[in-house]
Parts: sequence; structure tokens; C-alpha cells
Amino acid sequence: MWYLGTDDAGGLEALKQVGFATSDDGIRWQRHVGNPVIPVNPDLACERLAIAVPRVIRDGKLYKVWYCCYEKNDTYAIGQAESFDGIRWFRSPHNPVMDRSGEGWDSDMTAYPTVIRTADRYLMWYSGNGYGGAGIGIASAPVPTGDIYFRIGPVPRPDAQWSAWQPVGEAAPPREAYIQFAVCAVD
Repeated sequence: MWYLGTDDAGGLEALKQVGFATSDDGIRWQRHVGNPVIPVNPDLACERLAIAVPRVIRDGKLYKVWYCCYEKNDTYAIGQAESFDGIRWFRSPHNPVMDRSGEGWDSDMTAYPTVIRTADRYLMWYSGNGYGGAGIGIASAPVPTGDIYFRIGPVPRPDAQWSAWQPVGEAAPPREAYIQFAVCAVD
């Protein structure tokens, strides 16, 4: 289970992050000792104060999560990350993957995503302004097809220090610094 946890500051300034817990019976839960598993990144403006309401799906070899994020309350956007084990997550370099629109019912906020995968598309339902008071929308994106590759590096943005691209095998890639995934289309 992935869940929202918060510090004791309370109110609009509470720091919100994602924790992980497991259970053998669905009644008694054991929190992961390394929580939060998805902490805020203060260097990313879109998630300075919150990563909340995680929605995780298993998609092939990867867990994928979509979550609410914001730098101040009432300005939610939607972020995304991927993981091999559900504990160490790698954010999309495109975060936020869904920001507020320029005008209309979701111009102040896009929040509370729920995503499913169909055969060749991801479908996302999300709330707009007023925590959903303005309505619920749907968005879609194609599922990348092909072989999955990764590379790792010591800095957030890929540069000459990063490794060469390598195919994702059965084992998870090394867990150090930063990682980037790519799908190479199969002809």
C-alpha cells in the first residue's frame, strides 16, 4: 500500500509525502522503515510542499505512480514516477506530466488522478478546480511500445557523465543517483 503521510505542521503548510506499508492479511500493516518512499523534492517547484494521493499500477516490469503535487495549496498539478520494487522511485523528467490548463474548469488545479491501462492507452480521470467541485475530466496517452532501456547518471539532467543505454533485464538496474528510461520502438 502506498499512502499519503504528513508532518505535524497541519493546515495548508503541512508537508505531504508518500509512504509504503505491507500486510499479510490486509488488517495489520507494517510501515516501511525507509519512509517516505516518495519524498518531496524541494528543487522541483511543482512539488515543493506536497506529493499526495498516489495511484499506483503495475505495468509489465514497472510500477507506475501518478500523484498530486504542489508548491502551494490550491495549485495542484499531476506528477509521475516509475519503480521496479515500489520503494525506490524515479520521477518523470517531464513533471508535472499534467499541469493546470490556461483557462476553464481546470485552470487552477489538476488533481486526484486515477489511471488505468487499456491495451494501447493510459486513461486518466482527474479533478479540476475546487478539489473536483468544477468537475472530473479524462485524459489519455498512448502506451509506448518496444524494448525498455535505461541509463544512470550522477546529476539530474543527462549529460556526458551518464552511462550508455542498456536494456532492462529481469533484474532491476543499479540503484544509485538518477535513472532515465526509454522505449525503443520495434519495427
